Amino acid sequence: MKTSALVRRKFLVELVIIGIIALAHESIIVRTNAAARLVRLPLARGITQQAGQYGQPTVTYSTQIQIGTPPKNFLVQFDLDLQEHFVPHYSWNPFNRNLHYGTGFQCKVSSSCKKDDRSVSVDYQNCQLTGKKYEDFVSLFALPDGYQANTAPVNQTNNVQTSKLIKWRQNFLAVSSASDGRFSQLPIDGFLGLAPTPQSATGLKSILVSLHEQKQIDNLQISMWFNPVLDSPNGGELILGGVDPARYQGQIYWHHLSTTNYNRWSLGLQTVTLGNQYVSCLAGSNCQVRFSSALSDIYGPPEDVKKIHTLLNTSPQSNGLQLIDCRRMAQLPTLSFMIDGIPYAMLPSNYIRKTVDGVIFKKETCYVAILPNNEMSSNSEWILGNNFLGAYYSIYDVTYRQIGFAALR
Repeated sequence: MKTSALVRRKFLVELVIIGIIALAHESIIVRTNAAARLVRLPLARGITQQAGQYGQPTVTYSTQIQIGTPPKNFLVQFDLDLQEHFVPHYSWNPFNRNLHYGTGFQCKVSSSCKKDDRSVSVDYQNCQLTGKKYEDFVSLFALPDGYQANTAPVNQTNNVQTSKLIKWRQNFLAVSSASDGRFSQLPIDGFLGLAPTPQSATGLKSILVSLHEQKQIDNLQISMWFNPVLDSPNGGELILGGVDPARYQGQIYWHHLSTTNYNRWSLGLQTVTLGNQYVSCLAGSNCQVRFSSALSDIYGPPEDVKKIHTLLNTSPQSNGLQLIDCRRMAQLPTLSFMIDGIPYAMLPSNYIRKTVDGVIFKKETCYVAILPNNEMSSNSEWILGNNFLGAYYSIYDVTYRQIGFAALR
């Protein structure tokens, strides 16, 4: 009897301790709690031919937001590799075309806008952006409560009556100047950052933190599902505040973020292999891999990427793209990234993409979506874009600073 009483007492003490820890950590993660408050956003996929750095197609996954009072519509893309949030500032100048300035934000026409007159500059994808900080109401068109991922299609909708409207105050940048026009051809107006930091370098609060503080979500988690049907305009789903068990199967494999790159979703990378051929990350090279949901392709150290192109026997083009016969895709090897002893494999259908040339007489060609990053500061870092993320269900946990991957359902 004494032993049984001691066991019960010990159990009760452990429960009390767990309760104290949960209260101390307000944003404790409940990974599988379907009742947790979260925001589900439908993503629309768009493909813009020849808009990439090497003249390759650019794939965007966007959703509609509204800013201001009265609300103004913007089409934005969320990026894991960005701390800032920006949309273009309105400009009447027809020669100012580097962003969609003609449909930009104007503080003076919003009754709820607060501005900061200090000019700030940020670098994004090697493009210099200059603008000012504003604070205003931001609204998201989320999928409604009771939405079932395994039965309902993912649709981009602008209808407030059929969507759940999420509204909160948020600071952001309105960009009045961009150093080049790399974003001008894209069907999106701006980008919202989802980096694992509570605040950006310019003082913008994380959207995830803002939603959590204003009790719109319970957990500081992000999860992404990209529709594997590449020809569908329904691009997938972004969840702020939790996960969707209906989108993945099996175990989630968790990896703690690298301590050398605090502001990014960055992990240690052990090896990169193509089939049974080693191509990157020598012992002791301190390889890193980071993730971007706004890049269409994979970028790596130039010499390592060259090895892959040689092994695939590609045909180099004058613009830097490496073409490959589309009919060879079934015979090509898998590309694997080893993280914490777990190989994350990409099939040829993930790392080979099609490009369409011509308007009337269209011609389809295939290129290897593994490109050299000649502007990269480190020769041991890889950047995995949405062609890698589309191969897995991915979860980004801000509280515990870790990333999880699971197989698609």
